[in-house]
Amino acid sequence: MRIVVLMVFLVLASGVVHAVQVDGLYKTFEHVQTQGATERKAAIRQAINRVAQKVTGRADVLHHGRLQNALSNVDAYVEQFQYSKLDEGIATGYRLEVTFQKAALDRVLQQFDMPIWGSNRPAVVVWLAVESGSKRYLVGEGTSKTAALIQKVAKQTGLPVILPLLDLEDQRALEFNDVWGMFSERIVQASTRYGAKHVLFGRLLKEQGNGWKIRWSFINDQSQFDGESRQQLLTAALRESLSASADVLAGIYAPRGNTFASDVMLDVVGISNLKDFSHISKYLASLDAVSQVNWSQVRPNKASFVLKLTADVQGLKEQIALSTVLEAAPSPEPRLPIGGSVQTTVAQPLIEPRLTLYYRAR
Repeated sequence: MRIVVLMVFLVLASGVVHAVQVDGLYKTFEHVQTQGATERKAAIRQAINRVAQKVTGRADVLHHGRLQNALSNVDAYVEQFQYSKLDEGIATGYRLEVTFQKAALDRVLQQFDMPIWGSNRPAVVVWLAVESGSKRYLVGEGTSKTAALIQKVAKQTGLPVILPLLDLEDQRALEFNDVWGMFSERIVQASTRYGAKHVLFGRLLKEQGNGWKIRWSFINDQSQFDGESRQQLLTAALRESLSASADVLAGIYAPRGNTFASDVMLDVVGISNLKDFSHISKYLASLDAVSQVNWSQVRPNKASFVLKLTADVQGLKEQIALSTVLEAAPSPEPRLPIGGSVQTTVAQPLIEPRLTLYYRAR
């Protein structure tokens, strides 16, 4: 079993990482029956919880007592809201669209040790086998109402997902029983064509009492996490697996409880002209883990940048790995003196050098 798991991790590590810019993190919608102030305030209170979970990727924001007290003053965080009439053939009432102030919400979340997970997020390939009565099927892109529901819940969770095409290539690689049996090695191998290093797969069973039982595994190039839940509603069952996956990713890309380095040096080779230098400077400034970019040295084919961080160094590395702009490079070999004599001096107090990371422009 250890060999199989290692092979799965190697396959994931070898793939190209697929990242997605997630829009609308600070916006959500609620269904209300009237435009009255009392119902609106209750709906906005629910909306801010949805957005807080989406922005951080963590479901435990809903159970953090002091944070919930701070969020109860919802008017302090609302940027705007508007109503639109629902189609009476679908439902009665209104759709309330609420947008929250990014700066204010970020500030209170960070105050209670809830790091902000930026909008550049890794995509997750989702394989789901469903058994509902006499029907057994795999969920693919645009193939069923279940597919649409997965995309809807994933968007609410802030998790970009890729559903398989289920074309001939997928059908040759996987069968229903492979996903139902949760054979991770075959599933991960079939996922490589989608260019994502995170895979969520599971089985969904409609039980006799009209409830749903879901069992899932979330796997990346480092570890595997398993879960199981019973829910009365299909939406709730799907949300359990997607929220759990988002929580794992938030722990990787926006870890909490770390002491951030004040700054870090980034040496980049492969910069051949001013256009390359400008492109990489703007890219580094766009990273959620970086608050400020300065350049230290510019030499032929190489530049050194000093980055002030809002995350730990591992978080920075994970964010860079999501893009195709830079790739990790080996650290240069230390240069030793050739010939001559080595002169000794009186020992001086050691000063901890600034951490330097080495990258190559792609």
